[in-house]
Amino acid sequence: MRGADAPLIGALVVVLRERGILMIERGIEPHLGYWSLPGGVIDEGESPVEATVRETLEETGLEVVVVRRLGVVTGPLTGRGHGVYLCSAVGGGLRACPPEVTDVRWVPHDGVHELMVPGFIREFLGGLDLVSLEAEP
Repeated sequence: MRGADAPLIGALVVVLRERGILMIERGIEPHLGYWSLPGGVIDEGESPVEATVRETLEETGLEVVVVRRLGVVTGPLTGRGHGVYLCSAVGGGLRACPPEVTDVRWVPHDGVHELMVPGFIREFLGGLDLVSLEAEP
């Protein structure tokens, strides 16, 4: 099964704050050295929302709540779907978690294009109005 009805294998996280977006620098493959959204594989028995919250905490130290799903991207290596979720940070402290994540930071909305970002992530983010999304409750 492919497309919007196919089961998701991963979750990616969009967290916005003060005209910035939370980005991680990947310390392992795939996309070693690239900047990306926090996220990862959905564990067996875990919902996409649970994976979103868990992966964000593991990779960035931030506790989040999911606001809504923004869409689905197709992973270039697997051809499978990754849900992309808008989240609000509600606690924790920003920190990188090696070896998976070597750096984590708030990147200005207009600064993402300056980073080395996987094409499928860049394309998805390019279709979003980050300023409007940040204004959502």
